[in-house]
Amino acid sequence: FIEEDFWPLNTSLWVKNFHGNEPKYLYYLLSSIDYKKFSDKTGVPGVNRNDLHAIKVFVPPYKEQTKIAQILSTWDKAIATTEKLIGNSQQQKKTLMQSLLTGKKRLPGFEGEWTETTLGEISKPQQWSTITSSQLTPAGFRVYGANGFIGYYSEYNHELECVTVTCRGSTCGEVSLIPGKSYITGNSMCLDDIEPSINAYRYIYYSLSYRGFDDVI
Repeated sequence: FIEEDFWPLNTSLWVKNFHGNEPKYLYYLLSSIDYKKFSDKTGVPGVNRNDLHAIKVFVPPYKEQTKIAQILSTWDKAIATTEKLIGNSQQQKKTLMQSLLTGKKRLPGFEGEWTETTLGEISKPQQWSTITSSQLTPAGFRVYGANGFIGYYSEYNHELECVTVTCRGSTCGEVSLIPGKSYITGNSMCLDDIEPSINAYRYIYYSLSYRGFDDVI
């Protein structure tokens, strides 16, 4: 919904005559339509003007349109405010991680030098066997692949929670903390055998999330 002056490109359909209807209501009405059913006619997804002309919709009286648009606009503003707060919180967390995970800022009551080590010294990085989708079961233990939770299996290969690094696909390098009693497929590198009394799982997770793996992918 654009309120200022603009120049529409030929990749967009635009409306300037609303035939006595509330423009903002029509915006929300058009936003609620699933256009995917019009995109399977050619190899390139798209919607043409004739498709839109043929769509049947329910339109209330003008005053009711205006009231509906006001209510939905209020929700949009609330969502935008929440998203801004989340964005600010994420930036603050990023700044805090930079300070705490690099030793630049020490917590009160803690002292002593930090130890530089390798993942191979504090864990056993390894990939477990991958199971196929046909092996998944309706219920059982949760299975995690490259894109997170993918289903259930009759057994688990990790009793305790585990820090993993995705090693295949579009999420390659993504760090996750998988809960215990789960089956982790070979699409993720498991950092097994971390001694929890020496190294906390969650600290390793946050530390690797901050570090990233762009330099080794």
